[in-house]
Amino acid sequence: NAISYYQLAISRFPDYTRGGEVTLWIADYHYNERNFEKALVAYQDFFNNYQSDIYLDKAIFRIGRCQYEIRDFDAAANSFRRLLDEFSPGEYTADAMYLLADSYYMTDDFLNSSQYYDQAVDKFPNYTNRYFQNGRSEQFLRLFDKAISNFNQVAASDYNDKKYLDARYRIGYLMIMKGEDDKARNFLQDFIRRHPDSKYVAGANAKIGDIYYRKENYSDAIDWYLKARNVGRLSDDENVRFADSLYRRKRLGEAEKIYLELASDSERDRKIVLEYQLKLADTYYAGLKLKEALKQYEEVITGLTEKNDVSESIQWAYYQKGNTLRELRDFDAAEKTYVFIAQEFPNTYWAEQANQEQLTVRWQKRQSSYFPERS
Repeated sequence: NAISYYQLAISRFPDYTRGGEVTLWIADYHYNERNFEKALVAYQDFFNNYQSDIYLDKAIFRIGRCQYEIRDFDAAANSFRRLLDEFSPGEYTADAMYLLADSYYMTDDFLNSSQYYDQAVDKFPNYTNRYFQNGRSEQFLRLFDKAISNFNQVAASDYNDKKYLDARYRIGYLMIMKGEDDKARNFLQDFIRRHPDSKYVAGANAKIGDIYYRKENYSDAIDWYLKARNVGRLSDDENVRFADSLYRRKRLGEAEKIYLELASDSERDRKIVLEYQLKLADTYYAGLKLKEALKQYEEVITGLTEKNDVSESIQWAYYQKGNTLRELRDFDAAEKTYVFIAQEFPNTYWAEQANQEQLTVRWQKRQSSYFPERS
């Protein structure tokens, strides 16, 4: 009711001496209620109509903040730049500089984002969040040493800061990005020991699993992936590496289960699902589940053909289809598949392999006709 009467008073008495104060009060009310669309309109009205008011810096800052909250990051950046150009230094300078950098970050303009975070850190060295956001931009720019330095500033500033654990976790991740796997493993193990209840523990366990996976130490990789799954979730890529580790250690049933979960998610991109199906087919084949393998290979071939895919994935699927048919003693179908590969994908590695397999399958056909019980 108050807002309605204030708006009525302003519309009837536009020259009212306290019109700016009333308009700003309405804007603040909507802002505090997190109704950013209405607040934005009111702040813009105030800024455009009360140019002599002492609260113009607040208005332009809140305009930018509302635009930021409704995810109009380009407009927000323009508002924060205007505040910095026309109303700095002032009460809102620090926050505007941070939010300008963050607006650039949200539009993937990491270069400008990093530059403004650097300025924020230089001008406001005690503002911990600046170090974190700057490190985040430098991480995307692959300036790993600078990013680690900024995250270390966050970690050293306040153990209880909400960004502390995030910064510590990112340091370990960046060590991996720098190729310092052993150092990263020790760092992340210490992180897990110190912060066992942190939401980052699952990710830290998975990153250690990845380190062992790259070293082809699949047994230890499995152990760490299992620890990660016990306290959280693995990403799709981590699940693939987990399943591949299980596959290489001949734990095929467990690998099948993971690939089946990945391939059964209808919300994933179809081409990615086909890659998971191909891995599932290979796992079935390794476990001598030949009919299941053949079904998956044929589905993969159909899906990739629909996408006009001629990559090594479809060549491998055809080649494995031929191998599966041969194991199922359907020698004619196997030979036709090998011939198709040689004709459809000439001058490729799998065409050469298919030519060799044609000779093998023909020999097997002859053997089966002479000695059916021995073939």
